[in-house]
Amino acid sequence: MKTLRLFLIENAVPIIFIVLLAIGIPASGLPGKYIVQEILTRLGRSSFLVISLLLPIIAGMGLNFGMVLGAMAGQIGLVFIVDWGVIGIPGLLLAALISLPISILLGWMCGSVMNKAKGHEMVTGYILAFFMNSIYMLFVLYAMGTIIPVLNPALLLSRGYGVRSTVDLASVRQVLEAFIPLKVAGVDIPVLNYLIIAAISFFIVWFRKTKFGQDMRAAGQDREVASATGIAVNRARIIAIIVSTVLAGFGQIIYLQNLGTINTTNSHEQIGLFSIATLLFGGASVTKASIPNAILGVVLFHLLYLVTPLVNRNLVGAEVFGDYFRTFIIYGVILLTLVLYFWKRADQEEYPNVSLLGEYEASTYSYKGRFGLLQAIIAIYLFVLFIVAPVGSLSGALSKIFSGIGMSGVLVLALLPMIQSGCGLNFGLPIGVVAGLFGATISIEMGFTGVWGFIFAIILSQVFGAIFGYGYGALLNNVKGGEMIVSMFFSMITVTLASIAWRILPFTNHVMVYDGEGLRSTIALEGFWWQILDDFLAFEIAGFKFPTGLILFFLLISLAVWAFYRPKTGTVIANVNRTRIVSVVISTMLGAIGVIVYQQSFGFIQLYYGPLYMAFPAVAAILIGGAGVNKVSLANVFIGVALYQGILVMTPLIFNALLKSDMSDVIRIIVANGMILYALTHRTKVLI
Repeated sequence: MKTLRLFLIENAVPIIFIVLLAIGIPASGLPGKYIVQEILTRLGRSSFLVISLLLPIIAGMGLNFGMVLGAMAGQIGLVFIVDWGVIGIPGLLLAALISLPISILLGWMCGSVMNKAKGHEMVTGYILAFFMNSIYMLFVLYAMGTIIPVLNPALLLSRGYGVRSTVDLASVRQVLEAFIPLKVAGVDIPVLNYLIIAAISFFIVWFRKTKFGQDMRAAGQDREVASATGIAVNRARIIAIIVSTVLAGFGQIIYLQNLGTINTTNSHEQIGLFSIATLLFGGASVTKASIPNAILGVVLFHLLYLVTPLVNRNLVGAEVFGDYFRTFIIYGVILLTLVLYFWKRADQEEYPNVSLLGEYEASTYSYKGRFGLLQAIIAIYLFVLFIVAPVGSLSGALSKIFSGIGMSGVLVLALLPMIQSGCGLNFGLPIGVVAGLFGATISIEMGFTGVWGFIFAIILSQVFGAIFGYGYGALLNNVKGGEMIVSMFFSMITVTLASIAWRILPFTNHVMVYDGEGLRSTIALEGFWWQILDDFLAFEIAGFKFPTGLILFFLLISLAVWAFYRPKTGTVIANVNRTRIVSVVISTMLGAIGVIVYQQSFGFIQLYYGPLYMAFPAVAAILIGGAGVNKVSLANVFIGVALYQGILVMTPLIFNALLKSDMSDVIRIIVANGMILYALTHRTKVLI
């Protein structure tokens, strides 16, 4: 009985999805032959990518979101062989050869960064993937055709440089599947793909049995014990990531040659999430994974991907809900796995619920700001940009900077409570944003306009923020040590559920509703409370507009936060769990206020997946201001939002003029994710 119970617990995820698919496959109405063909094809093209995740798990580094770096290397190899006109199997081999040194370099860098962020490898890998994506964009959109010669002009954008958004892989399309043709009962079987998968599977099994493989597993089980026995733990971890990155590069080549096209800018972006979700579908966890988990996961994941849109169309008459359901399941499986892992780890480490705090200034509640070398360098950089900027553009640039400070300031301020309480960087800020969106849309639905519409939106948002924040805080209290990565995926689920809500809630206001199919993705605020703060007491001097009301509102909210968290001295007995929940609730409520302030200045409400993109700029801003993962002050908020907005406005103004190209988005992403990486790899010790 115990054995059966343990089996059911360890394999709960695949069992649940097998049951769901047993119901969903008949409900989809898909022919059996079609399903078999699709699964065999997808098994041949996706398994290699999923198997590439195994070694980092063995090495104790968790789910390798950094595998995206290998996918980028594979795509670069494919772009080059298309440019050079190398076709067929030789073309694929050359693409793999090109990707190899790039993958090794990126893998070494990724492993080295993760060694500086022990305990936060997963969130670090996730952020590193975003950071390197911007470097990849610089390479394919700006370097190719300028610094790097491109022989085939058909690959380039109309401006004469940069690779087109879609690259046709006709020269290597499905050459692996066609190399050993085999058809059984009318179903094509990609024999060579399966032979390659078998080869990499044997390699993984063999590698685990080698001395180095055993050392890697020992390092994964207990780094300190492994190090004490003479094992080079850091080296083992780096090699695990290098091998994983190289395999991901090869896997991306196999995957894309089957599809027959490369979407240059985003074919790699979702590979990490999809591959990790696939592995977890097969019953793997953060600490344990095997080849059978990978194979079973591919089958279950792609069956789900095939049937859910049709099940939704047949049952509720809309395929779009199938897309949301699939997204919810992907994020949900990853979140559930992370929660179980960190819940067990937190239980083993026995975090105290009551803490004896001495001087607040000596704890994680410190209010001592920090203006260090990094902030000085950024300030000097901005000063130089102001000097070299055309005189006629300065007034407009200053107007944008002060407007940006006011419209983004509260969102940055919303991060302070959670850092103060030891919960780390609040990547769950979109949860507060969703609360603000509910307040704003309901206010519009009820016909409120002007200042009263703005106030009513904020009041409603605080109700939603308090409710969402309490549930969010209760979750984080059970995953101590993993708050950042858990908050990231919890926010993704929240945004996905909200997207379903925007489709089905009975809104009727014609400004918001789109053709009876739910709310529009973008809702104009003109006629409601557009720039209600920006225009209050605003004045203009020589083309420079100062948004007085917007800045005053930001300062007023900051004063309220300061009053709540004002420094105290003496010895205090703190209920840590309660303090953390309060901080999360306040952070979520501030996020709700922040997005309404942002919307009224921007002029539009952005629904559906829009909130997902609001956390990283806010996190980057507070880190630029000198905050850390567990140390922050109001000064960090003010300095950070000012410096970040300065970079955001002045960098594209100067660089675009010099380079005659708009690189503002790429530069913004590099700055934002670079700052987050710096904080994760130079964090201070959490004292609570």
